[in-house]
Amino acid sequence: MGRTTDLDLSAMPADFAGWYGSHLDKLSSARATVERIVRARLAPVRARLVRSAQLGAEARRVKDGYEVRLNAALPAIVHFAFNSLLRTPQFMYGVGDAESEQPHRESSKRIPLALPRGMKVEEAIVAITSVSRPRDTQRAATAVLMSELAVAYCAYHELAHVLLGHVDAHRQWTGRLGLLEMAESAMPEGRASARVRMVWEYEADLVATNMLLQDLVASDAEPVFREAYGGDNDCGVLARFQAMLGAILVVFLLVAQATPIKRRTHPEPLIRFAAVANDSAAVLVEQQLQLRLSFEEVSEAVNDLALSALSAWSNLGLGTSPASPLKNLLKAQWVVERLEQDRQELHALYSGGAAFYPFKR
Repeated sequence: MGRTTDLDLSAMPADFAGWYGSHLDKLSSARATVERIVRARLAPVRARLVRSAQLGAEARRVKDGYEVRLNAALPAIVHFAFNSLLRTPQFMYGVGDAESEQPHRESSKRIPLALPRGMKVEEAIVAITSVSRPRDTQRAATAVLMSELAVAYCAYHELAHVLLGHVDAHRQWTGRLGLLEMAESAMPEGRASARVRMVWEYEADLVATNMLLQDLVASDAEPVFREAYGGDNDCGVLARFQAMLGAILVVFLLVAQATPIKRRTHPEPLIRFAAVANDSAAVLVEQQLQLRLSFEEVSEAVNDLALSALSAWSNLGLGTSPASPLKNLLKAQWVVERLEQDRQELHALYSGGAAFYPFKR
């Protein structure tokens, strides 16, 4: 996969370079993150950005513990995605001057799912992050924040595979040390079937979303959002919840674009979104009682976010998976319920060795 990246950030746009540099430090503290959030006992977990031009991530078993790997292209690609999305007034309309932005339709500027062939990682990151930057300063700052949320979600998702015992079960069944995202076909028939892998991704999505939600409901998160959003924009918990779900939905859409249908190991993007939105909304209402939020308020926030994000995505002419039209959002809940049934039937196969298993046994 390559060595740990050591990138020269001096040529990057200042806002992106500042975030990128700070995120390298965050990734190196994955073990502390795990212990703070779940208090789980497990071998050391390291996190690395590896020098690869592909969109992707991986959770691996190594000699003295585990590694969570994010490809170096991933932060740049999601940053480019949010720069593009924030060129459309439909996406996060209340932040900055949305009307100053225009839909970006040039087919040659589609969101890249791999860095340009033959370019160094550093050069490619500078090139693609300079394209389609929002004209409004506040919306440009918001693109950086949304990028951070998206990449943090990816890191948490890989950590969840470690915590939930998926990496160890995969190693036992297939002999492979790493559990790849988007880069491998469905697992062989038998115990390590495609059905099991779908359940693993469903579980990792739920745990990762709630890890990120715990970060966002903390009091120290509000100043970060206030600086990005600026002015009198709402930076309360519900607004931060919407930003989190928007970042996660874009990750799901990117993953679906990057992976041929026959090789997918993840549920379709709107199915994944329905699962995490419903679960994290319940957490927000039932476990954060001091917020006094109703299911109606939270559901309305989820629906508004989904409509605006998918509308902006469609306006960009980016294309999505077959499950992306809005009408399929109505069907997604039924598939989520089927995934939950599969999880209950299959969890005994792999959950026994999990360091952290929050679901009903």
